[in-house]
Amino acid sequence: MVRKWWRVTLNLHEEEERESVLAWFADKNPQGFWEKEGGTLIVYLPEPLLDLPPSLVGEWSQEEEWEENWVRRCQKNFPVVKISQRVSVRPPWRKPTGTEVEVVIYPALAFGTGDHPTTRGCLWFIEKYLAAGMDFLDVGAGSGILSILAVRLGAKKVVALDIDSLAMEEIKRNLRLNAVPLHRVERIEGDLSELGERKFDLIAVNVGLGFQLESLPRLREILQDRGYLVLSGFEASNCFLLEDKARSLGFYFWDKREEQDWMTVVFRR
Repeated sequence: MVRKWWRVTLNLHEEEERESVLAWFADKNPQGFWEKEGGTLIVYLPEPLLDLPPSLVGEWSQEEEWEENWVRRCQKNFPVVKISQRVSVRPPWRKPTGTEVEVVIYPALAFGTGDHPTTRGCLWFIEKYLAAGMDFLDVGAGSGILSILAVRLGAKKVVALDIDSLAMEEIKRNLRLNAVPLHRVERIEGDLSELGERKFDLIAVNVGLGFQLESLPRLREILQDRGYLVLSGFEASNCFLLEDKARSLGFYFWDKREEQDWMTVVFRR
């Protein structure tokens, strides 16, 4: 029997609100979730939504959709994403790309499919600066896409950190899709305090600006001398705030990449 779903489309007040929105939807049994450019989120629910907290979202709408249309739309909306000549990302229903490094991601309840400029920026710099044998930390790991690329590039230890239990499950699913043994990525549900005194050669943080500004002192503590800190998830117009705070903590600017008004920046210490 073909099922009917409710497709909810909503716009965030601020990019930083997306984690709060995810948490709010957690007990609504979401069956599909993805992010589009411009702060638009799409969620598929088994039951109609009565209301949304106005403090979290701006405009929102919902419509009924048959499951077969949902599957077709899902497959259409997630094409192969080419990060570079060497790296590509594809959903499992697309054919292998033939690139040297390929990451397979199932679009579901966690962020990170390679179709958003902030994710692409992180992938770009991980490929550029992660050398085999480095220890890698993925903060706000979501789907695990950055961690899987780090494994593919030969990272020695890979840690995926996220406060969302749904992310932990999605990471496991995507590890299996990429034939990566589960033990190769240490999955930690929690915040930066869970890491103790561990240090990393490259840290990627694709979260909101507020979290990054607040967490820079802690990120400095766990970054190795001459290590790389990759930050994304904020608009280019706000980059100066991170640069000022980072310099005050002893970081120095190393590299940046802007795409569609989104910025990814690299600092070193």
